[in-house]
Amino acid sequence: MKFNQKSYLYLIVAIASFNLGCQSTNSSQSQRAATVAPIMYNLSTTVCDPMNGNQSIFGGAINGLQGRLYAMAPANQGIYNSVADYISYGIDTGTDVFLNQLNVPTRDFTEGFPAANGQLLSFNGAMLVEWFALYMESNIQLGPTEAPGAYQLALLSDDGSILSIKGPGTDTFAPFINDDGTHPTTMACATTPLVIDQYDLIPIQLQYYQGPRYQIALQLLWRPWPTSGSAVDPLCGTSGNYQFFDPDTIPSTPEQNYLNLESRGWKPLAPANFVIPNSGINPCNTSGQNFN
Repeated sequence: MKFNQKSYLYLIVAIASFNLGCQSTNSSQSQRAATVAPIMYNLSTTVCDPMNGNQSIFGGAINGLQGRLYAMAPANQGIYNSVADYISYGIDTGTDVFLNQLNVPTRDFTEGFPAANGQLLSFNGAMLVEWFALYMESNIQLGPTEAPGAYQLALLSDDGSILSIKGPGTDTFAPFINDDGTHPTTMACATTPLVIDQYDLIPIQLQYYQGPRYQIALQLLWRPWPTSGSAVDPLCGTSGNYQFFDPDTIPSTPEQNYLNLESRGWKPLAPANFVIPNSGINPCNTSGQNFN
């Protein structure tokens, strides 16, 4: 077949279009997220890493968890004992919350929620240190040193928390770890493995609430699924605010139980393991250019 110059140009465009359409889905979705124009957030209604005890936690522009802050009206405080009720019957404060990771060892929470403009949030005229809930979403991925395969996840929380995951081929979140209820720091472990490949982005939903003041904890841990012995860690189900950390020190000091977890391969998911959903941006990690 003879091609003139115009036909040749059409052929090149067609081949390029075909190649683009057939790109491997293994290209990193987290890299694509960084090219999307970010939403602007209000300095007075955005909170950055409110529960980390003023420790520096670094993440990238697309890393972290995004969610909302709910507060329970005084008439309902102390009535409910589940995170679903705290979110259903709580009041949306209109606050966007961004976390770099879920790694809050047991500690006293007395400083409340400072907005990005430095002003302290209040609810019904009082600093918000109890009777609140967080609804967070993110995607989790492997870090650069983590191998594809099966992982076991666990929550350490005070008070209640539930981790839900959206599995392949479904549009709904399903509970994966249930650590709900008003209780001191309690370890709840997943009983089924999470299988994750090199380029997977797995959507997660994390619901958490703090009942009465002051101590809080919220950690998401994982380890490679055990290939020998029991998959049930001996500390799964252990409860107590001095079982894993000493909250009387600043920062909280790991107790022997937590050191034992580390020796068995458990570790908190790092900021690089979390990717803001919907190709979003974490404004807390972008030098303020994403704030109004």
